[in-house]
Amino acid sequence: MKEGMKEGQGEAFKKEAGAWLNGWDWDMWGTVEFNREWVVSDTINAKRYFRRWIEDLHSPGQTLSYFMAVERFKDNVRTHIHFLLKGVGDRRYAEVGAPWWERYKGYAWITKYDPLLGANHYITKYITKTLCDWDFDLKKVHQLPIFEAGRVYHGNKKGQ
Repeated sequence: MKEGMKEGQGEAFKKEAGAWLNGWDWDMWGTVEFNREWVVSDTINAKRYFRRWIEDLHSPGQTLSYFMAVERFKDNVRTHIHFLLKGVGDRRYAEVGAPWWERYKGYAWITKYDPLLGANHYITKYITKTLCDWDFDLKKVHQLPIFEAGRVYHGNKKGQ
């Protein structure tokens, strides 16, 4: 738990953050990890490397949005990053992960985002942990209309 945050506050914050993240029209979510030989133990560098990967993904005319949470392992030696991503167009998951592997020789697990499966809440569990950090770059064009976001968050299918 982050310093100065009481247990109940952390849970409430995670729940609200998860609901807020569901208001964005995500394409993909996943986890990227650095090669075991290349140790990235601090969250500041992990966030910087993640942003470089986002720059690698950027194509002219595309607008990318992301939310990411860096998880630093308890051994304080390694980190990995959980993320939500929007704006990569019709690229396949392997295409999105390839620049990560090329740059960092690390693992990239990426899949389609389904708002009913809870990835938004899974990622928010890291924002209140002491060994973790988070960041985002969200574009207004990727935000869902408020009514639609609320319907998805409450588990109702679109159109019902």
